[in-house]
Amino acid sequence: EGTLTICMVPFMAELLSKEFLGFFMKTFPKINLVYKALNPKDLEDCCDADLMLYIHPPKDQTMIVRRIMTFSRRFYASPEYLRQHGTPEHPSALSQHNCLRFDTKVHPVDEWLYHDNHTLQSVTVNGTFTSDSINLTKDFAVQGQGICWLPQFFANQDVRDGNLVCLFDGKYSIE
Repeated sequence: EGTLTICMVPFMAELLSKEFLGFFMKTFPKINLVYKALNPKDLEDCCDADLMLYIHPPKDQTMIVRRIMTFSRRFYASPEYLRQHGTPEHPSALSQHNCLRFDTKVHPVDEWLYHDNHTLQSVTVNGTFTSDSINLTKDFAVQGQGICWLPQFFANQDVRDGNLVCLFDGKYSIE
């Protein structure tokens, strides 16, 4: 019972609203949930929250930090896009494709990361669409507009439904 104020970047709220937040509210109906949007650059200034959810640890060493989850980020495209433009054989080939860039405001939007032989690599990508909405980015990929780089759990249902294909069988994913 009471109020729980959660501070997180908007795309994390989009991810969590997919399944977790609704489950939380049903499980704890007497808790009033307050969401505050956090600009990643303002992480250190958000001090009026009970809980902060963030991708990277804060710079402020006095903050108490706990890892609560990890997720795999992978490359996806629709079957239609792959039929029209071909399937890349390696992440380095993504530079030759239309990449739908999701801007987390944490990492450069045109630098996509991947693991190759246990080494973190990057590829510079270009594309006709950039957004800070993970939903829009995925929706355009489903529509065949290009390749996206998303958390696996966010794309799982579309992969099961045949709307998206996980490229490289997930081999180069990062956590």
